[in-house]
Amino acid sequence: MLQQLVLAISLVASFLITYFSTNLFIRFLRNINVVGKDAHKKDYHVPEMGGPPVFIGLLTAMFLTISVYVFFLHIDLSLLVSVFAGLFSITIVLLIGIFDDLTILIKDRIKKFKRIGFKQWQRPLMILPAAIPLMAVSAGSTLVSVPFFGVVDFGILYPLLIVPLALVFVSESVNLLGGFNGLEGGMGLIASMSLGIFALIHSNFLVATLLLSFAASLFAYLAFNWYPSKIWPGDSLTHMIGVVLAVAAIIGNMEKATVIVLLPFIIEFFLKARSKFKAECFGKLRPDGKIDPPYGKKIYSWTHLLLNIKPMKEKNVTITMMMIQLAASSLMFVLILGNIL
Repeated sequence: MLQQLVLAISLVASFLITYFSTNLFIRFLRNINVVGKDAHKKDYHVPEMGGPPVFIGLLTAMFLTISVYVFFLHIDLSLLVSVFAGLFSITIVLLIGIFDDLTILIKDRIKKFKRIGFKQWQRPLMILPAAIPLMAVSAGSTLVSVPFFGVVDFGILYPLLIVPLALVFVSESVNLLGGFNGLEGGMGLIASMSLGIFALIHSNFLVATLLLSFAASLFAYLAFNWYPSKIWPGDSLTHMIGVVLAVAAIIGNMEKATVIVLLPFIIEFFLKARSKFKAECFGKLRPDGKIDPPYGKKIYSWTHLLLNIKPMKEKNVTITMMMIQLAASSLMFVLILGNIL
């Protein structure tokens, strides 16, 4: 009973803290001119760094939960160490994202700003050190349930190879799909909530608290990120979404479920690979407010596919992508809880 109560309090805390800190952070970012132009609106600039307020809400919820578990509930020490290592990994990725968001601002001739961030090939190398805390404590189990192959023991390869590759691949895949108001936060909310419920079903309360508290933080953030957005996620949040999901999969031994939930992002990775990761998700804004595909019939993203089917307004693109994420999450419950995989 105490576990359920702590979970409920953690969700409320993460939501409220993220909500109020996001409101303050928007004003702070405007004051220091950390803003970017909205590609789907004319002359509309938005603060661009949604990671820190979401992280503050998540971290508060997790430390609240951990303190209760340590003083009042029995907790496996190895799991506790893995959770702290996971939070350390998330912190590293957040800092890397902040450095990318706080890039050099260069005034051009018409006194607008151009942002220069890390190059695409540099980002995986920057994120790789975030795997070190998880590798150092040998987080997770080397026994992984692989679809169609059953349980496979990866042995020493799990901490040395699987963990760093998982963190880099998932964070980069999530980062590749975005550019529409509410899209990253909305899809991240559905993904983290579904995996949190999955962990809860399997009585993995600590991992469930991590995921559901993160979902609560994203829900609060969406109040400001929904169309028309008052703040963008930036790399600080998009990378963090991916790493939170990867960390939960590792310490909660939920790799198979996570792979299914992340199918939309995995597909996006391979679509972007067709353009050598040079294509953007953005479309071309029309006078009537609808968006046309940016590369004609060429499809390098989910958003290109949707806009080729039918030009639509920005909010409709976001809602459609959230429905696709909901379908992937539903598929996970059907396949795994139904013992099909």
